[in-house]
Amino acid sequence: MQCPKCNKELKDGYLYCEYCGYEIQMVPDFEPEVDGSILSSLREIQKDAFEENREEKNTADIQKEQIKWSYRMKKFKKEHKMTFYVLLAFCVSFCALLTVGIAYLIGYLSPGIQYGKAMEAYEEGNYSESLKYVEHTVMLKPEYQDAYIAGYQCALELEDYDSAEKYLLGGIEYNAFDEAEIIYCFDELIKPYIENRQYSKINQLLILCPSGIIVTKYQDYLALPVSFSYTEGTYVGTIPLKLSSGSKGTIYYTTDGSIPDTTSKKYSGPIFLEEGKHTIYAVFMNEFGVSSNAVEKTYVIEQRTVPLPPSVNCYSGEYVIPEMITIDSEDDCSVYYTTDGTTPTEESIQYTGPIPMPLGKTQFKFVCYNEDSGYFSEVVTREYEFTLNTDYEFTQAQRDVYALMINENIILDYAGTRSNFVGSNSYEFQYVITEEGMGEFYLFAEVYKPEEGDAYATGILFAVNVYDGTIYRVTVNENMDYVLTLY
Repeated sequence: MQCPKCNKELKDGYLYCEYCGYEIQMVPDFEPEVDGSILSSLREIQKDAFEENREEKNTADIQKEQIKWSYRMKKFKKEHKMTFYVLLAFCVSFCALLTVGIAYLIGYLSPGIQYGKAMEAYEEGNYSESLKYVEHTVMLKPEYQDAYIAGYQCALELEDYDSAEKYLLGGIEYNAFDEAEIIYCFDELIKPYIENRQYSKINQLLILCPSGIIVTKYQDYLALPVSFSYTEGTYVGTIPLKLSSGSKGTIYYTTDGSIPDTTSKKYSGPIFLEEGKHTIYAVFMNEFGVSSNAVEKTYVIEQRTVPLPPSVNCYSGEYVIPEMITIDSEDDCSVYYTTDGTTPTEESIQYTGPIPMPLGKTQFKFVCYNEDSGYFSEVVTREYEFTLNTDYEFTQAQRDVYALMINENIILDYAGTRSNFVGSNSYEFQYVITEEGMGEFYLFAEVYKPEEGDAYATGILFAVNVYDGTIYRVTVNENMDYVLTLY
């Protein structure tokens, strides 16, 4: 078989001329299966040829692009060589600056480094600069104890007392100061306040001071809020409201709801609140004109028939110096008391004035009695044990008074027989008194017992020193004060 186009001899079964590629048109016998197989084979051949051509083309394209990029890079480097070196220098400089900045930032944020700089400045006498570093140290680390000590010292050197106070109180909060340092620092800080008469600053400082030694030392400068003896609320019957403060000065108060000032009522004794609603404002002013904050209390008093119990100034306990027992009560009540353990009635001893505390152990029972209503208050009991630090007891002092009267021929013997043989005298121990600047004394009263009738006090009194036994004659002046004259 020949190719119709190139006339080359062809092998049987070829569909294309192997020399010129011309398609041989043949009309074979129609066999579907053979025809499908032939077409499939042709498609695979075409596919393989296409893939081969594409790979060859891709490889060539890549090589062309590599050559082109290499050329461009060489051209870029040649044209921008100077720019490259500039950028390189910039990068190196930036890294160096970044390193320095990081180092500075670490130092700036380090409390230890900042405190070290503060100490360097302090040693150089640059207290202002030192204080700046201290402030930064405390800002970074509030619990840095040494910084508060340094801050206090710098501020004191600069006479910046507000800052000194700030660092002192801050250091106390973080336990930077021991007790001795606290006492010293407060002393040093209070001195210029006294010199400059900044009494309100002293008061504010003392209120925050944890040292009882300092507070006691400067208590006259304190202006503490007024304390009330009753918590506000509702009560039945009249209450004796007492006001107090911790230092010397004056308490001013109002009962109309207004804020008190120096023109308001001065507190001098219990305020008896009767039936109704009462709003009490109170303020304390010390001797230096510093006032406390005003304190407000509201009380509602409801009606009652039972009197309030008496208010006794001396609490139960042991005593070694003479005390006078005083009683406060409602105006419409009388106070009665006993010392034998029985419950007092209107037939008992009536309280008329201060009671000297007896020697030894004594139990007092007090009661208020309202004659109009016929009601008694609750009984108030007090137990006292009064002893003197002396071996010279009142029994020996009493015998010495008898001996003196025998020597003076007032009596003939220790039975008290009078020299005129009319009745007898006794010298009865009363209580212990204190005379300012002289000490404590046993007080004895002369009692005359006639042959007939009741005994009575003659008004003659003797005082015997509880320590050395010196005897004095006692008189009472117009102010009802004892006057002692050596016998």
